[in-house]
Order: sequence, then structure tokens, then C-alpha cells
Amino acid sequence: MLRQRTGCRPARLASNVSWLTRFRTREFRANAMTVACAAALTLIGTPESAVAQSPRQAVTSRQLQLSLPAQPLALTIDALARQSGVGIGLDASLATGKNAPALQGSMTLGQALDRVLSGSGLTAAANGSGVSIRRENDSVSTLEAVTVTAVTSPWELPPPYAGGQVARGGRVGLLGDLDFMDTPFNQTSYTAQLIENQQAQMIADVLVGDPSVRDSGRKYGQASNAFFIRGLPFATIDASFNGLRGVFPNYRQPVEALERIEVLKGPNALLNGMGTSIAGDINLVPKRAGPEPLTRLNVGYMSDSEYGTHLDLGRRFGQDDAWGVRVNAVYRDGDTPIDEQSGRLAMGAVGLDYQGEKLRMSLDLIHQDIKLDNVSPFSFTFATPDIPSPPPSDSAILLGGKADHEETTAAFRAEYDFSDAVSAYVAAGHLKSRSDTVNTQVANIMPDGSYQGTLSTDAYGLDNTNIQVGANVNFATGPVQHKVAISADRYHQRSFMRSSGRSANGPTMPGNIYEPMEGQLPAVPTSGRWVSNGTVDRESIAVADTLSFIEDRVNLIVGVRKQYVEQEGAVRGGTVHYKDDAWTPMVGLVVKPRHDLSLYANYVQGLLQGSTVRDVSSPDNGKMFPPYKAEQYEVGIKKDFGEFATTVSLFQIEQPTQLVDPITREYSQDGQQRNRGIEWNMFGDLTPQLSVLGGISYVRAELTKTAGGLNEGHQAPGIPKLQANLGIEWHVPAVTGLTLGARVIRTGAAYLDAANTQRISGWTRYDVGARYATRIGGKEVTFRGTVENVFNKNYWIGVNGGAVLSAPRTFLLSASIDF
Repeated sequence: MLRQRTGCRPARLASNVSWLTRFRTREFRANAMTVACAAALTLIGTPESAVAQSPRQAVTSRQLQLSLPAQPLALTIDALARQSGVGIGLDASLATGKNAPALQGSMTLGQALDRVLSGSGLTAAANGSGVSIRRENDSVSTLEAVTVTAVTSPWELPPPYAGGQVARGGRVGLLGDLDFMDTPFNQTSYTAQLIENQQAQMIADVLVGDPSVRDSGRKYGQASNAFFIRGLPFATIDASFNGLRGVFPNYRQPVEALERIEVLKGPNALLNGMGTSIAGDINLVPKRAGPEPLTRLNVGYMSDSEYGTHLDLGRRFGQDDAWGVRVNAVYRDGDTPIDEQSGRLAMGAVGLDYQGEKLRMSLDLIHQDIKLDNVSPFSFTFATPDIPSPPPSDSAILLGGKADHEETTAAFRAEYDFSDAVSAYVAAGHLKSRSDTVNTQVANIMPDGSYQGTLSTDAYGLDNTNIQVGANVNFATGPVQHKVAISADRYHQRSFMRSSGRSANGPTMPGNIYEPMEGQLPAVPTSGRWVSNGTVDRESIAVADTLSFIEDRVNLIVGVRKQYVEQEGAVRGGTVHYKDDAWTPMVGLVVKPRHDLSLYANYVQGLLQGSTVRDVSSPDNGKMFPPYKAEQYEVGIKKDFGEFATTVSLFQIEQPTQLVDPITREYSQDGQQRNRGIEWNMFGDLTPQLSVLGGISYVRAELTKTAGGLNEGHQAPGIPKLQANLGIEWHVPAVTGLTLGARVIRTGAAYLDAANTQRISGWTRYDVGARYATRIGGKEVTFRGTVENVFNKNYWIGVNGGAVLSAPRTFLLSASIDF
């Protein structure tokens, strides 16, 4: 008899709400008390009206991505049980002498069982807590005719969609996990399967396939990444880790520890609070131990000569397997695709969790140490409108840059269900980050490639802490269902520098981008102990209500967040202090005329921490501006064809920008940039053998208010109007386990300056790959190979204030085995 996972746990509340444990201001305490009283009054009225969450969708409708060879029937049934998480009972005598055909592509568990049992005289039937394989004459009901609930954690993530590359949904801030058809935003959740198959080493490797996102850094040449989402910059320090902002490692984020990378596009202050970016949110979901033991070893190679090893272990133990541990360890070392550049990365991550009937807890610990020699310049700036042709993309340009990063993360989360309608949680995370770097600066490049180059040291540290606590309540008022989310959090950041100073510049040296040269270090490099040089405190309270009408065919989300920010920092000549607050509302609407069609709209504000003027030539030097507010209007339509889904979104985002008077040198926030755009996203299976992922994005980023109207109406620097992606995977029918893939990435031309005189050409990149899944010695083995930038094309990539150089042709090879 095959091992079964039996017993079905009740569905849990999907969304989470937090409440703050520390109140720093009288006004903050007063507002918190107001929301707390409202919550208490709500709870008083819930016993009779409380509505339990509906059961999870039957696993018979969930798509599985299968790649199983022709083999004995018992082995295939065992593999289906492990991959689906459903207990499948099979008497060994019934399987004797029977073989199963190969299973390739995306299908439901019921479809898979129909195929492997066809002609065997056996059929699948529900047994209440799982599935049983029986003789056809003994069957009572077939699998497709009943609802079968898998034994899954209350923390189970939205299941993968057809093709396995993205999930059906993801976290939407304080609203919790939502199906993509129920979300009034454009969101994409990328799976661990995609991360593994793309042999990703950092977030940029995963998001490269999203048409609304572009990496603003040179992938392998730099020590960190930043992104543009809908044409607005997104800093990696703003990424959320299991809902906690700013506590995940900031440099070359270790994706090997992640189960999902969820991208929410557009401002979202109500959902996630204030950050240093308003472009959207990237939520990183940690791996958890699954129902079956996992021991996976992966060895890999990246050109020029970097070798790596990744060990992934998962176990559950204790009564009812309530306790789980997931361990990921990574080590990479060698030369990167950039000439004369080498790097080393060591990372360890441990994820512990407890899953009881009412109480659930998790603890994640991550530590990584990164070293990189001869880092590439963060950006290139040009002296004239005549932009020179880019140098070879594997060129290091200016040698001597270095990066040394050490980061540690700890994150805890606990949830408790008081009833089927009321739950609460507390979460806390901390990041300790220390970085010593030597940056390369290449500026004023002439048409012949000559430039002025500088090496500068930079010592920078962060201690970030984020605390969230709260509750979630479901109830009904007549025919209207309510999901009330109340959230509060506190974010504290303390920045550090070396006691001898944060940075120092070396001498400026002439060079040429076509002839790599050695730079010269500062005479007095930055050194000494770490000392604090500033703090940022952000506190907020928020409440949102999801009102559902007509059996969930109409969902209206209304909410508001009150945000407080306080900042202290050092500038030339002394220190400055700043304190302010702001309200940020949101309204979202989802209308589903059919279960497979969603129409949505939202109005939401973004809130960006005010900047500090650091200009000794200005009388405003040291001035801190109040928070920036951005507004987004968005409408869209989503269609789910069952195995293929598509989303079309139209949006407008308006945000203030900083201006400086060219005569008085006075600064203001009177500028404005307006981004209007349309996005088309698609994912899933076009056929059982062909999967697709991609889309098109068009953004008109217009400078609508400028100093003296000088550049009004121009396209904002660094933002191309057109971005398009198309990735396909073909599961070769003639060769069981073989999958071929290809991807094309197109980015249009962009301006590098507000005057729109410096223009770089658009570019197209092609990638190809293949993987082969098989069994060797009874073990599941997968071989993967990828070539990025197949034609080794050299091109400039526009960023805010300059450009970066493309990554060269890169070969990636790996092999993984499950023990």
C-alpha cells in the first residue's frame, strides 16, 4: 500500500492583518485606539453572523506540471501522490505487471489518473480523505465526479497555474493571499519551478521575463540590482520578505531560499505602507518543508569559469508532521562572464515552521557573504548627444572596483485562529547589512569613447527592523460578506558608516571605454569601526474592508492608511531632523460577469519618503522634504481560459518630482511626472506540450511640470516606451522528459536626459535553453542548459541619469538529483 496523507484540515483565513506593539506619538496612539475600538465592536457582532471561509477548490481542478517517463504503474502513482499532495491508495497486487505511459505537460490529477489507468481495468475513486485505486467493477464514484481535498498546510500558497511557471495568485499586502482573478491589480507570482528551470542566481534572472519590469543594472557585473516597474524605480531594499519590508538581504538576493517571487505593479501605500519606492512591491516567499522528505543536490557552471553547489533539504516531523525544517545552502566561486572579474558567494538559509490546528509559526534565518572583484560601473554618463557605440559587453572598462557584503536576516511569524471567522498574527524581522565597496565612476564620455574615470570607496551599513501585528475578521451584514483587515506596523532603520568617513574619492583619470584600464584608489581608504549616521522611523495603521456581493461576483475593497515618518541624518555642517504624517486611501473593484472573466479597477496612492537636499551650492542644503504622494488610476480585464490566462491593464500614475532653480539654487517638489501605459500579460499552456509566458508594455512617461517649463512634455529619462517579452517551452512528445525553451526580450529606445537630446537605441536579446528530466539508479535527475544573449549583442540599457552596459553571452549548465 502506498503511503497516504490522510485527514483534511479546515480552510484558514487567507488574508492577514497586523497590529502594532509600540506607539511613539500621541496622535498615533489615538488613531490606533480608534481602530481597535472599531475592531472590538465588529467582533462583538460576529458570533451569529460569522461566515466560515468556503472550502478550498478541489485539487481535481489544479494543474500539475508533469514530466514522468513510461514506467511501472506503482512508480507513477507514487510520483502523482507526492507532486499533488493527495493521498492515493493502491493495493500492490492490483499494480503487479502493469505499466503506465509517459506523462508530459500540464494536467489535473484526475486527467493524469485517467491516462495512466486507461486500459488497465482500474479506476480512481474518492475515499473521503484522498483517492483510492480500485477495479472498475468495484468503483463507487470516479475522481472527476467528486471533490477531493488535499492535506495541505493552512499556509499553503495559491497553486501553480498551467505550465507551472506562475501561480494562481499571491500576497496583496494586508489583504493576504488572493487569486489573480480576485485581485484589483496586475500581479504576477513566479514559482520555484521557474526559478530552478531558469537557473536563477538573483531576482533579476526571474523578473527578466516580465514585460512591465526591467533590471536597471548590469546583471553579472554589479554587486546589486535595482528595477523599473511601470517606468518607476524600485529599490531592492523595499522588497518584502513574507510580508515584512526591508529585512531581506539587499545585495544579489539569494533566490535559492525562495518558493515564490510575487510582483505587484503600481503604487500600493495602503497595502504595504511607505517605502523608498512607489513603483510597486516585490514580495519574496520563503521555502517550507513539504509533505514528503526532500534531499536535492544541484551542481552548476556559469561561463567564464564559475562553479556552484546548492543543497536543498526538507523534512517534516512530530505528531501529524506539524513541525517542518527546510535548509538551503549555496556556494559559488570563480570568474564571471565579465573579463577579469571574479566573485564568491556563500549563503545559508534555514526555515522552521509549526502547523497546528489553530496556531501556526515560522522562523527564517539567512546569512550570506559576497565578494566581487572588478565590479562594473553603476552607470555611464555622456558629454554630448552623440552617444558612442557600446564596447564589448564582456569588458570591465575600469578595473579596481570591489564589493564585500555581509548580511544576516531573521524573520518570525505567528498566526492564531480564534474561530473560522477571526484570526490574528504577529510578525517581526531584522536585517543586519554591512558593505565595503570600491565603486567605479565613468563620466562625460565623448563620441570617441574617451571619459573621465574615478574610483571611490564607500562603507555603508543598515540595521532594519519591521514589526507587524494584527487581526482579520470575516462576517456578514445581510447579503453582503465582509473581510475586514486591520493592520499596523513599525519600521525602524539605522544607517552606519565607518568612523573615518563613509566615502573617499581617488584621482580622476582619463580613459577610453574601448581600452580597459586600471583605476587608482583614494589615498586614504575608508576604514575604522562602524558608527551610526542616521535613523528613519515609519509607523502606520490601516484598515480595509472587502465587501462581496452576489455570491462573490462583485468585490469592493475600500481602505485607508495613516502613515507617520520621522527622520534624522547627518549632512555637511551638522544634522537635520524631520517629522510628518499623511493619509493614503485606496478603492478597488472586481466584477466577474462569469467565473472565468474579471473586470477590475483601482484608485490607490503611493507614498515615498521625502528626500534630503545634499547640495552645498544651495541655500536648501540639508532640507528634508515631506513625503511624496503619487496617485494611480487603473482599469483592466482578466480572462482565465482554464490552462491559459491573460490580463490587459491601462494605468496612469502621477508623482511629484524635485526641481532646482538654476539661478537661486533653491529646491522644491513642484515638478511632476505622469506615466500612462497599457500592459498585456499572458501565461499558461497553449497546448499540453507548449507553455508560454510574456507580454507587452507601453509607457508614456511624460514630464508634465518642469523648471520654467523647459523640458515639459518630454519623455522621462531612462524609460523606454515599449517593452515586450515572449518565452515558450516545448515538451517534446517524442522524447520523454525533454523540454526545449526560447525567450526574446525587446526594449525600445530611451532618452538619457530630460532635454531628450541623448538617445540610445532599442535592443533585442535572445535566450535559448533545454532540460531533460529522467531517472538514474532510481533517482530523479534533471539536466539543464541555458544560453543567454545568444548572439552576444552589445547595447546600452537606459537608467535614470545614464546608461549601463549589457551582459555578454553567458552559458549556464546544471544537474540536480533527488536522493
